[in-house]
Amino acid sequence: MKSNINKIQTENNFNDESNSLFTSIDRKQQGFTLIELLVATAISIIVLLAASSTFITTYRLNQDVKKRISYEQDVRNAGDLLRTDSRQLGNFGCMKGPSPSDLTMFNGAFDINNKQFVSTSNFTIPGVKKLDGVKPLLITYIDEKYAESITGEKCNTPIPSIEDNINGSVYVVGTTEYDNVKSLYKLEYRNQNWTEPQLIVRNVQNMSLTFNYDKHHERQCPQTATSPEVEPSLETSIDGNILTKYDRPPILIEAKLTICPSGQYAGDGSCKENTTEYIIKSMVRKGEVCS
Repeated sequence: MKSNINKIQTENNFNDESNSLFTSIDRKQQGFTLIELLVATAISIIVLLAASSTFITTYRLNQDVKKRISYEQDVRNAGDLLRTDSRQLGNFGCMKGPSPSDLTMFNGAFDINNKQFVSTSNFTIPGVKKLDGVKPLLITYIDEKYAESITGEKCNTPIPSIEDNINGSVYVVGTTEYDNVKSLYKLEYRNQNWTEPQLIVRNVQNMSLTFNYDKHHERQCPQTATSPEVEPSLETSIDGNILTKYDRPPILIEAKLTICPSGQYAGDGSCKENTTEYIIKSMVRKGEVCS
Protein backbone atom coordinates (compact mmCIF):
# COMPACT_ATOMS: atom_id res chain seq x y z
CA MET A 1 0.00 0.00 0.00
CA LYS A 2 2.80 2.35 0.95
CA SER A 3 4.61 1.47 -2.25
CA ASN A 4 1.56 2.40 -4.31
CA ILE A 5 1.27 5.74 -2.57
CA ASN A 6 4.93 6.59 -3.31
CA LYS A 7 4.42 5.55 -6.90
CA ILE A 8 1.42 7.82 -7.23
CA GLN A 9 3.32 10.76 -5.68
CA THR A 10 6.24 10.19 -8.05
CA GLU A 11 3.91 10.20 -11.02
CA ASN A 12 2.26 13.42 -9.80
CA ASN A 13 5.64 15.12 -9.36
CA PHE A 14 6.64 14.07 -12.88
CA ASN A 15 3.39 15.39 -14.29
CA ASP A 16 3.85 18.72 -12.46
CA GLU A 17 7.40 19.10 -13.83
CA SER A 18 6.21 18.23 -17.35
CA ASN A 19 3.38 20.75 -17.17
CA SER A 20 5.80 23.43 -15.89
CA LEU A 21 8.21 22.73 -18.78
CA PHE A 22 5.50 22.86 -21.44
CA THR A 23 4.11 26.05 -19.91
CA SER A 24 7.59 27.62 -20.09
CA ILE A 25 7.98 26.55 -23.73
CA ASP A 26 4.54 27.93 -24.59
CA ARG A 27 5.39 31.25 -23.05
CA LYS A 28 8.64 31.47 -25.05
CA GLN A 29 6.78 30.74 -28.29
CA GLN A 30 4.13 33.41 -27.72
CA GLY A 31 6.27 36.22 -29.52
CA PHE A 32 5.70 40.02 -29.26
CA THR A 33 2.50 41.71 -28.38
CA LEU A 34 0.92 44.31 -30.70
CA ILE A 35 2.03 47.16 -28.45
CA GLU A 36 5.62 45.89 -28.49
CA LEU A 37 5.55 45.71 -32.30
CA LEU A 38 4.18 49.25 -32.57
CA VAL A 39 6.85 50.61 -30.23
CA ALA A 40 9.61 48.78 -32.11
CA THR A 41 8.28 50.04 -35.47
CA ALA A 42 8.11 53.63 -34.22
CA ILE A 43 11.69 53.46 -32.93
CA SER A 44 12.85 51.99 -36.25
CA ILE A 45 11.15 54.77 -38.21
CA ILE A 46 12.73 57.46 -36.01
CA VAL A 47 16.19 55.91 -36.49
CA LEU A 48 15.69 55.65 -40.26
CA LEU A 49 14.48 59.25 -40.49
CA ALA A 50 17.48 60.47 -38.52
CA ALA A 51 19.85 58.43 -40.68
CA SER A 52 18.25 59.60 -43.94
CA SER A 53 18.27 63.22 -42.78
CA THR A 54 21.97 62.96 -41.93
CA PHE A 55 22.69 61.37 -45.30
CA ILE A 56 20.79 64.08 -47.23
CA THR A 57 22.50 66.86 -45.27
CA THR A 58 25.92 65.30 -45.84
CA TYR A 59 25.17 64.82 -49.54
CA ARG A 60 24.10 68.45 -49.97
CA LEU A 61 27.17 69.73 -48.13
CA ASN A 62 29.33 67.53 -50.32
CA GLN A 63 27.68 68.91 -53.48
CA ASP A 64 28.10 72.49 -52.22
CA VAL A 65 31.79 71.86 -51.56
CA LYS A 66 32.20 70.39 -55.06
CA LYS A 67 30.51 73.44 -56.61
CA ARG A 68 32.66 75.84 -54.60
CA ILE A 69 35.84 74.00 -55.57
CA SER A 70 34.77 74.01 -59.22
CA TYR A 71 34.04 77.76 -59.19
CA GLU A 72 37.26 78.52 -57.35
CA GLN A 73 39.17 76.64 -60.03
CA ASP A 74 37.33 78.54 -62.79
CA VAL A 75 38.03 81.86 -61.06
CA ARG A 76 41.71 80.94 -60.72
CA ASN A 77 41.80 80.24 -64.45
CA ALA A 78 40.09 83.57 -65.14
CA GLY A 79 42.62 85.27 -62.88
CA ASP A 80 45.53 83.71 -64.77
CA LEU A 81 44.12 84.93 -68.09
CA LEU A 82 43.37 88.43 -66.82
CA ARG A 83 46.80 88.80 -65.20
CA THR A 84 48.51 87.72 -68.41
CA ASP A 85 46.59 90.32 -70.42
CA SER A 86 47.09 93.01 -67.76
CA ARG A 87 50.85 92.52 -67.87
CA GLN A 88 50.70 93.23 -71.60
CA LEU A 89 48.40 96.24 -71.30
CA GLY A 90 49.89 99.23 -73.12
CA ASN A 91 52.98 97.23 -74.06
CA PHE A 92 54.13 98.24 -77.55
CA GLY A 93 57.79 97.40 -77.18
CA CYS A 94 60.00 100.27 -78.27
CA MET A 95 57.43 101.45 -80.82
CA LYS A 96 55.29 104.53 -80.39
CA GLY A 97 51.92 103.68 -78.90
CA PRO A 98 48.82 104.26 -81.04
CA SER A 99 46.47 107.15 -80.40
CA PRO A 100 42.82 106.53 -79.49
CA SER A 101 41.81 107.54 -83.02
CA ASP A 102 43.99 104.72 -84.40
CA LEU A 103 42.03 102.04 -82.53
CA THR A 104 38.98 102.21 -84.78
CA MET A 105 38.76 98.41 -85.06
CA PHE A 106 37.30 98.34 -81.55
CA ASN A 107 34.09 100.05 -82.68
CA GLY A 108 34.39 103.30 -80.73
CA ALA A 109 35.46 101.71 -77.46
CA PHE A 110 38.10 104.41 -76.91
CA ASP A 111 37.30 107.98 -76.01
CA ILE A 112 39.52 110.53 -77.75
CA ASN A 113 41.01 111.42 -74.34
CA ASN A 114 41.61 107.81 -73.29
CA LYS A 115 45.34 107.16 -73.66
CA GLN A 116 45.48 104.19 -71.31
CA PHE A 117 44.72 101.42 -73.85
CA VAL A 118 42.05 100.00 -71.56
CA SER A 119 38.32 100.60 -71.96
CA THR A 120 35.01 99.82 -70.26
CA SER A 121 32.77 101.32 -72.95
CA ASN A 122 29.66 99.42 -73.94
CA PHE A 123 30.82 98.85 -77.50
CA THR A 124 29.47 96.07 -79.70
CA ILE A 125 31.07 92.70 -78.98
CA PRO A 126 30.44 90.06 -81.64
CA GLY A 127 28.68 86.91 -80.48
CA VAL A 128 27.81 88.10 -76.96
CA LYS A 129 24.70 89.84 -75.65
CA LYS A 130 26.00 91.98 -72.78
CA LEU A 131 24.09 92.23 -69.51
CA ASP A 132 22.53 95.62 -68.89
CA GLY A 133 24.61 97.77 -66.58
CA VAL A 134 27.63 95.44 -66.64
CA LYS A 135 30.58 97.00 -68.43
CA PRO A 136 33.05 94.88 -70.40
CA LEU A 137 36.81 95.18 -69.95
CA LEU A 138 38.92 95.73 -73.08
CA ILE A 139 42.72 95.48 -72.90
CA THR A 140 44.94 96.29 -75.90
CA TYR A 141 48.60 95.53 -76.62
CA ILE A 142 51.01 94.80 -79.47
CA ASP A 143 50.90 91.49 -81.32
CA GLU A 144 53.54 89.17 -79.85
CA LYS A 145 54.80 87.86 -83.19
CA TYR A 146 55.20 91.37 -84.57
CA ALA A 147 56.93 92.50 -81.36
CA GLU A 148 59.54 89.75 -81.81
CA SER A 149 60.33 91.05 -85.30
CA ILE A 150 61.03 94.64 -84.19
CA THR A 151 64.63 95.69 -84.73
CA GLY A 152 66.52 98.67 -83.34
CA GLU A 153 65.97 100.92 -86.33
CA LYS A 154 62.19 100.58 -85.94
CA CYS A 155 62.19 101.91 -82.37
CA ASN A 156 60.33 105.17 -81.69
CA THR A 157 58.43 104.88 -84.95
CA PRO A 158 54.65 104.42 -85.33
CA ILE A 159 53.33 100.87 -85.47
CA PRO A 160 52.47 100.06 -89.10
CA SER A 161 49.20 98.36 -90.06
CA ILE A 162 47.53 99.02 -86.71
CA GLU A 163 44.66 96.63 -87.36
CA ASP A 164 47.08 93.77 -88.08
CA ASN A 165 49.59 94.38 -85.31
CA ILE A 166 47.42 95.43 -82.35
CA ASN A 167 45.64 92.76 -80.33
CA GLY A 168 42.78 93.10 -77.89
CA SER A 169 41.27 90.95 -75.13
CA VAL A 170 37.70 91.50 -73.93
CA TYR A 171 36.17 90.15 -70.73
CA VAL A 172 32.40 90.43 -70.82
CA VAL A 173 29.45 89.11 -68.81
CA GLY A 174 26.48 88.09 -70.92
CA THR A 175 24.86 85.32 -72.94
CA THR A 176 25.37 83.85 -76.39
CA GLU A 177 23.03 82.44 -78.99
CA TYR A 178 24.11 78.95 -77.92
CA ASP A 179 23.84 79.44 -74.17
CA ASN A 180 21.39 81.74 -72.38
CA VAL A 181 23.06 81.31 -68.98
CA LYS A 182 24.74 84.52 -67.78
CA SER A 183 28.47 83.84 -67.72
CA LEU A 184 31.89 85.45 -68.08
CA TYR A 185 33.35 85.18 -71.57
CA LYS A 186 36.65 86.16 -73.13
CA LEU A 187 37.17 87.17 -76.76
CA GLU A 188 40.39 88.10 -78.53
CA TYR A 189 41.00 90.39 -81.49
CA ARG A 190 43.77 89.14 -83.76
CA ASN A 191 44.58 89.69 -87.44
CA GLN A 192 41.49 91.86 -87.89
CA ASN A 193 39.19 89.14 -86.57
CA TRP A 194 37.44 88.35 -83.30
CA THR A 195 37.65 84.87 -81.86
CA GLU A 196 34.55 82.97 -80.76
CA PRO A 197 33.43 83.65 -77.16
CA GLN A 198 35.37 81.49 -74.74
CA LEU A 199 33.44 80.49 -71.61
CA ILE A 200 35.54 81.35 -68.53
CA VAL A 201 33.17 81.24 -65.52
CA ARG A 202 29.54 80.12 -65.61
CA ASN A 203 26.59 81.73 -63.76
CA VAL A 204 28.24 85.13 -63.33
CA GLN A 205 25.70 87.80 -62.36
CA ASN A 206 27.95 90.84 -62.41
CA MET A 207 31.52 92.05 -62.96
CA SER A 208 32.52 95.34 -61.33
CA LEU A 209 35.89 96.87 -62.18
CA THR A 210 38.19 98.98 -60.02
CA PHE A 211 41.27 100.86 -61.27
CA ASN A 212 44.11 101.90 -58.97
CA TYR A 213 46.55 104.73 -59.73
CA ASP A 214 49.57 106.07 -57.90
CA LYS A 215 48.78 109.68 -59.02
CA HIS A 216 52.34 110.41 -60.09
CA HIS A 217 52.98 112.86 -62.88
CA GLU A 218 56.08 112.99 -65.03
CA ARG A 219 57.34 116.13 -63.31
CA GLN A 220 57.18 114.31 -59.95
CA CYS A 221 59.36 111.43 -61.12
CA PRO A 222 63.07 111.30 -60.21
CA GLN A 223 65.02 113.25 -62.85
CA THR A 224 68.44 111.88 -61.93
CA ALA A 225 69.84 108.88 -60.16
CA THR A 226 70.15 110.93 -56.97
CA SER A 227 66.69 112.47 -57.12
CA PRO A 228 64.45 111.45 -54.21
CA GLU A 229 61.57 109.13 -54.95
CA VAL A 230 58.04 110.42 -54.51
CA GLU A 231 55.82 108.39 -52.21
CA PRO A 232 52.81 107.25 -54.26
CA SER A 233 49.38 108.59 -53.39
CA LEU A 234 46.93 105.88 -54.35
CA GLU A 235 43.69 106.76 -56.08
CA THR A 236 40.99 104.17 -56.62
CA SER A 237 38.01 104.52 -58.90
CA ILE A 238 35.26 102.36 -60.34
CA ASP A 239 34.19 105.18 -62.61
CA GLY A 240 35.07 104.57 -66.25
CA ASN A 241 35.67 108.31 -66.70
CA ILE A 242 38.88 107.92 -64.69
CA LEU A 243 40.34 106.32 -67.80
CA THR A 244 40.55 109.77 -69.42
CA LYS A 245 42.23 111.43 -66.44
CA TYR A 246 45.72 109.96 -66.76
CA ASP A 247 48.05 109.43 -69.71
CA ARG A 248 49.19 105.99 -68.60
CA PRO A 249 47.37 102.81 -67.53
CA PRO A 250 46.51 102.04 -63.89
CA ILE A 251 48.94 100.14 -61.71
CA LEU A 252 46.30 97.62 -60.65
CA ILE A 253 43.02 96.34 -62.08
CA GLU A 254 40.52 94.60 -59.81
CA ALA A 255 37.61 92.58 -61.16
CA LYS A 256 34.91 91.48 -58.69
CA LEU A 257 32.76 88.62 -59.96
CA THR A 258 29.33 87.96 -58.44
CA ILE A 259 28.43 84.30 -59.01
CA CYS A 260 25.21 82.32 -58.50
CA PRO A 261 26.62 78.90 -57.52
CA SER A 262 23.26 77.10 -57.58
CA GLY A 263 22.51 78.19 -61.15
CA GLN A 264 18.86 78.68 -60.15
CA TYR A 265 17.23 82.01 -60.92
CA ALA A 266 13.99 83.75 -60.00
CA GLY A 267 11.61 85.24 -62.53
CA ASP A 268 13.40 88.59 -62.41
CA GLY A 269 16.74 86.94 -63.19
CA SER A 270 18.13 87.19 -59.65
CA CYS A 271 19.81 84.23 -57.96
CA LYS A 272 17.41 82.18 -55.81
CA GLU A 273 20.12 81.38 -53.28
CA ASN A 274 23.01 83.36 -51.82
CA THR A 275 25.57 84.64 -54.31
CA THR A 276 29.34 84.36 -53.91
CA GLU A 277 31.85 87.08 -54.73
CA TYR A 278 35.40 86.58 -55.96
CA ILE A 279 37.97 89.35 -56.48
CA ILE A 280 40.75 89.07 -59.06
CA LYS A 281 43.66 91.50 -58.72
CA SER A 282 45.94 92.05 -61.70
CA MET A 283 49.09 94.16 -61.73
CA VAL A 284 49.86 96.19 -64.86
CA ARG A 285 53.49 96.04 -65.96
CA LYS A 286 53.36 99.38 -67.79
CA GLY A 287 51.04 100.95 -65.23
CA GLU A 288 53.58 102.90 -63.24
CA VAL A 289 53.49 106.61 -64.11
CA CYS A 290 57.25 107.04 -63.64
CA SER A 291 59.15 105.43 -66.52
